[in-house]
Amino acid sequence: MSELDPAVLGAAYTEAGPWPAFEGNDTEEEAFNSALEAVVFADSEAPDLYVAEYIEPALSSSHETPTNIDWLKRKAPFARFLPALPLDWLERYPQMPRHAREALFELAVVHGDRRRVVRLIDARFADPIADSGGNTPEDQYAVQRHRFWTMQCFFFETQSLEQAWAELSQDPETVLEIQDRIGWFGGRGETYLPALSPDAIYRILDSFVAAWPPTPLPSIYGTSSPPGERAFRSFGDVIWKIGRAEPDRRLPVLDRMLADGRFATFRAQLLTLCAETLHALALRDFTAPAPEQITAMRDHNQVATVEDLRALLTEELSALEIWLRGSETDPLETFYEGSDHVDENTGRNRIVDLLSGRMRALGLSVVIERHMAENTRCDFTVSAALPGVHRLLVVEVKGQWNTKLFTAASAQLSERYAIHPDAAGQGIYLVFWYGPNVPVAGRVRTKISSAAELRAAILAEMPEPLRAAIDVMVLDVSRSAADAA
Repeated sequence: MSELDPAVLGAAYTEAGPWPAFEGNDTEEEAFNSALEAVVFADSEAPDLYVAEYIEPALSSSHETPTNIDWLKRKAPFARFLPALPLDWLERYPQMPRHAREALFELAVVHGDRRRVVRLIDARFADPIADSGGNTPEDQYAVQRHRFWTMQCFFFETQSLEQAWAELSQDPETVLEIQDRIGWFGGRGETYLPALSPDAIYRILDSFVAAWPPTPLPSIYGTSSPPGERAFRSFGDVIWKIGRAEPDRRLPVLDRMLADGRFATFRAQLLTLCAETLHALALRDFTAPAPEQITAMRDHNQVATVEDLRALLTEELSALEIWLRGSETDPLETFYEGSDHVDENTGRNRIVDLLSGRMRALGLSVVIERHMAENTRCDFTVSAALPGVHRLLVVEVKGQWNTKLFTAASAQLSERYAIHPDAAGQGIYLVFWYGPNVPVAGRVRTKISSAAELRAAILAEMPEPLRAAIDVMVLDVSRSAADAA
């Protein structure tokens, strides 16, 4: 073979493939190609010259000229070009044929630098769109190219996302194009495109759910199904993709969709995803207790998890309320100064004083005004130090009159305090109830007339996922009618 003209061998290599003589004999085909490559690419610079001569020239055409882009990933001598050459060509030949552009972009995403890919997408999206006014083939090619890069702005959530989505959202057919690109029907399997984020999925549904109303879906379906069926089926399919994201990114989107009547058709799916997300969040920082910890918990009433601390403290607070209201020493009076109730901090101190002895007996530590992240302070914490691990329960205290009564569980307790790495995203929201004659959240007139009604009102204002992680305790420290008189 080496005796043949190199030009002849080079030409032969461009056509080398599974000829009939090689059918059913992969070993013979591989041996032939290896021998041909050894001769054609004996010079270390030969692959560079070959790429420049046999692949690159076709990229300067804006029409559907055949190219040999697939050589880069199919033929071993060209593998070293994969990290940089696809991106180089995409930057240098913005008007290349559609097939070449799509093939090179996939290679760039898989093998190239992601930051450079994102910059390329924004640059190509910003390219001017040729328009002669005559709807010429060149005009159509220009629109098609722009559409390709507009879609990439969406998939890769680049800096041009908002502008790109403003264009895409005007066309209901966009949902079908997205469906085709990410292979919802399974024909393409796993795509090279990034997984859709929960926010991206919300964009799809928010923009197009009204354009494609619910429709009966047959058990047999595919790309030949009517557009209405394809679009509506894709909504149900894409909602499940929310569950692939990190739990923290799922919850805001799930909450928004559950509260929106437009998505009522998918409520069962959303509730299932919400439950799975809450379960994932609960287990995210979970470490199974060691056997000796379980034994200590059962035999000596020790805690092993933050859930144990929550259960213990809610039980102690419930017992404390009964004692405050029934003890012959009238301890309830310590929550008043004459005819007025004490302030929040004083009420909190009374609770901590009453709990501290019991907590110490169980080997737990109670700290008032514990310093937390971002220079904030939690009203008080209860912590347990176990071998190799530390558990922390955060408690936020509010009086019923506080104007932030209905937002503190989320804005303070969950977002500022329960994010502590030892708190597992959990806590207790403790509220003092002094009776219907005291304003509720700054409002003098209110329909709330009992501690139970106040607790129900607070829970109603809390996001549903938060209720699984935050216990609301409304401590009834109101005087009886006779005492108030």
